[in-house]
Amino acid sequence: MHQYLPLLALLITCSLQAQTQKTDYQPLATKPPAKVALLAKLEKRYESDLAKLPKENRSELEGIYEERYDYLTEQIESGMFLYGPEFNDYYQAVLDEIFRANPTLPAKEVRLFISRDPSPNALCLGEGSLMLNIGLIRRLENESQIAFVLCHELAHYTLNHVNAAINRHVENLNSKNTQQEIRAISRTEYGRTEKAMQFLKGMVFSSRRHSRLHESEADSLALTYLRNTAYDAREALRCLALLDEVDVEKYPQTPDLKQVFDTPEYPFKDIWLQSESTLFGGVKKKEEVPDKDSLKTHPDCQNRINLLENQGFAEGKQKFIQPESRFQALVEIADFEMIQSLFDGGDYGACLYQALLLLNKYPDNAYLHATLGHCLYEIHQAQKEHTLGNHVEQPAGETPAPYRVVLTFVQNLRTREIANLGWHYLNRQKERFGENEGFLFALCRAASLTGKEEETKTLKKRYLELFPRGKNAAEVRTL
Repeated sequence: MHQYLPLLALLITCSLQAQTQKTDYQPLATKPPAKVALLAKLEKRYESDLAKLPKENRSELEGIYEERYDYLTEQIESGMFLYGPEFNDYYQAVLDEIFRANPTLPAKEVRLFISRDPSPNALCLGEGSLMLNIGLIRRLENESQIAFVLCHELAHYTLNHVNAAINRHVENLNSKNTQQEIRAISRTEYGRTEKAMQFLKGMVFSSRRHSRLHESEADSLALTYLRNTAYDAREALRCLALLDEVDVEKYPQTPDLKQVFDTPEYPFKDIWLQSESTLFGGVKKKEEVPDKDSLKTHPDCQNRINLLENQGFAEGKQKFIQPESRFQALVEIADFEMIQSLFDGGDYGACLYQALLLLNKYPDNAYLHATLGHCLYEIHQAQKEHTLGNHVEQPAGETPAPYRVVLTFVQNLRTREIANLGWHYLNRQKERFGENEGFLFALCRAASLTGKEEETKTLKKRYLELFPRGKNAAEVRTL
């Protein structure tokens, strides 16, 4: 019998969340409830893995294993993972069903982390940790597709793909041919950096070719695991088809920036949308990618589909075991969490764009309106400090057209224009959201940029009266 949360409780929770998201949103917790115990388990596994390493190339292997361990612990400490029964229990229940149906799987060795990473991906670290990104959660259609993704990452773990890849990398690095190439580069007087980069790229692409072979192997074993469950294994094919489309934005419309930001007190200027303009503060340039498809997170999806589709699928299986409404509610939460993740990561251009897109779906959501204000505030500060390039991408040719419009808009704004735009936009919404903590905080920040001392003083007083112990009270006092 499946040990899931009671159906009635789930339905009530989903209903409340749906109502809340129409008017507000509160980001989920990112602090693990039992961090000390969790870190102790990870350290124990790390030490166990080190003890099993072979003598050959041991020093290099230890270094990579240490980097992996440090990466995982840093992700935990920095708040990159989501915690809370309303979110984590759902995905853990999917994993538990896979373990129930496949008792030979090493369930006690596996830990599932829900990552705030906005990229549409899942990951097996090779030492028992699986990561499911919110960027992928928001793109999938049903619980069976989630199950296939988890089965796929479990297959990577049971087939030891990650550790085997680490061993190959170290062996290749220490090979006679590689060492000769490194020595040859070091003796080069001119173009040493360029030659070194070309050599490194060659090693990366070689490694990715190995991983492509592993993808099909993991797919096949994942399908075996999935067939044993109550889930519809045919959804594995649809899941791979969706992965082949993740480069296309989930909400592809172009935000109507003039409609959003135009106010009688501060009219929108069409010149802000012109593509050729002076760029203030610099821009963040995307890394040049010579072979886009070769770097896709999930390459060759159609080939992978072809390999799976003739393997046969049982009838009568279910796309959902837990309530479908619960799945849909969590997909919507992932949309909001991606926005918060982009903001916390300092990617203010992408955050502004995604918040504008979601605002079309939730026009009365105070969190989204506040986020637009916060993005403009941070962009203003970055431009003022000449660090805009760290937070906003360049609207290059390969950038999707709707996103390019927003990036162009941001880069065309002068510092004073950003301040005025943010203030007048938020002030127009004050009657609707003036008692919402996040929105009022954004309004205080916006007022402080415009030099409106009396207005800022009044708003600060209002915030501290309503939220004397608010999470932003300390910053409000300094404005």
